[in-house]
Amino acid sequence: MEFKELDGLRDALANLRGLSEEEKSEKAMLCSRIQEQSQLICILKRRSDEALERCQILELLNTELEEKMVLEAEKLKAKSAHAQQLEERFMTLAANHELMIRFKDEHKSQNVKLREENEKLRRGEG
Repeated sequence: MEFKELDGLRDALANLRGLSEEEKSEKAMLCSRIQEQSQLICILKRRSDEALERCQILELLNTELEEKMVLEAEKLKAKSAHAQQLEERFMTLAANHELMIRFKDEHKSQNVKLREENEKLRRGEG
């Protein structure tokens, strides 16, 4: 295998020796362009790898944020249910308070009437 490679190199060298200056210049320019293209490909590959890594990091962050959002939504739902329960209890307490005020007012009024009636009865007997 080595001899074939050496033969290939010898043939390429012989071809280069047989080329005119213009052909050598053109080959050098083409080699230079190939080298530039290779460097550009490497730069683009590196940028692509960096972009992929950033994308993967952002996807991971997005997943974490979505999980946090679900947890916070559950907490909010629980707090909303608790607030609703407190509001219902408050409304019950407010209704009971109204009933107690009416009850107190009725008994106060009835107490006044009974005292007046009691006073009349005392005057009538005494």
